[in-house]
Amino acid sequence: MALKAVFNSFKQQMKLSLILNKLNNQKMKSVALYYSTLLLVALFSLGCGQGKSDFPKNELDENTDTTEVVYLQIKSLDLESMVGKPVEDLLESIGYQYSEIGYQDDPPYYLIGAYIGYSKELYIKVINRNLKYLPYYLEPKDWDEELYKQEEISEIHVYYKDKYTINVVRVTGED
Repeated sequence: MALKAVFNSFKQQMKLSLILNKLNNQKMKSVALYYSTLLLVALFSLGCGQGKSDFPKNELDENTDTTEVVYLQIKSLDLESMVGKPVEDLLESIGYQYSEIGYQDDPPYYLIGAYIGYSKELYIKVINRNLKYLPYYLEPKDWDEELYKQEEISEIHVYYKDKYTINVVRVTGED
């Protein structure tokens, strides 16, 4: 959106340049050119200075079924290669912002992984067998999403429309 504004500003500057060519007064030309250049630089800086989010957010048409698009993206990934990598790598590879994340414990307070939800119809269950950053015994107040994203993936289970669709389990021999 900011780049579109920069482009429109550039078009206006070109129109201004044509008008300036018709002017005979050299001083008016330089003043007008100075202000149009200043406006162009300000708009360009505004477009380039937008903050970067944690995860890339792909643009979708408002009529697009986001859940299906995200599911197809997940399905296209080589999930087997994600085993052994940090959870954050998986999230970045998906390329869409999840709507919720929460830990999974079994038995209670014994951390085994997390649920990462993209919608009510699509979520991923990630199992982590070898925790390095969070303790296995985890009280709810100790859950740290950022630390969890650094944990190594052991298993990935994808659920779409209440069906268990993708199951990636690789025995690493470290158990």
